[in-house]
Amino acid sequence: MKVLTKKRISIVVVAAAVVICGVLAAVLGLGQNTAANEDVSNTGVVLDKNAEDFSTGITAETTSQAIKFPGYNDIEIDSGATYIPIVLLNPEGNPCLFKFEVALDDSTQPVFTSDWVEPGKAITGVELGEGLTSGEHKLNINISTLSLDGQEPMNGGRKSADIYIEL
Repeated sequence: MKVLTKKRISIVVVAAAVVICGVLAAVLGLGQNTAANEDVSNTGVVLDKNAEDFSTGITAETTSQAIKFPGYNDIEIDSGATYIPIVLLNPEGNPCLFKFEVALDDSTQPVFTSDWVEPGKAITGVELGEGLTSGEHKLNINISTLSLDGQEPMNGGRKSADIYIEL
């Protein structure tokens, strides 16, 4: 009977040690993530609260430090619509934050400007102040980049998409 009791005690002690190690690892891991978020917020970088987790289902190579920019298809919307259904994505695995500025046609005034968007997140749709007239419009997307720690600007990009407004 004594051997069985010692065996039970040993199992309980090992299980308790595993649980304690797991809790300790989780606490230390959360502390590191919080510190990383504080580093970004200490730089004055504001993350976009409307950005949501977004997966394309495509697995990208994450060992590269190259910045991946999304492409955009043409968009069709109804005349007078004030919402453009576009996904402003910072692809997962990117080594930087994205900030999107969206302008129409030849205008230099953006109709939409995001805060910083983390890799693997996207803003799904742009709300305009007023509806667009019928015809074809050009949606110009300027993408600024910033290192993940919020310290260094990186190479940005420009993309565009045609918007077709139907009656």
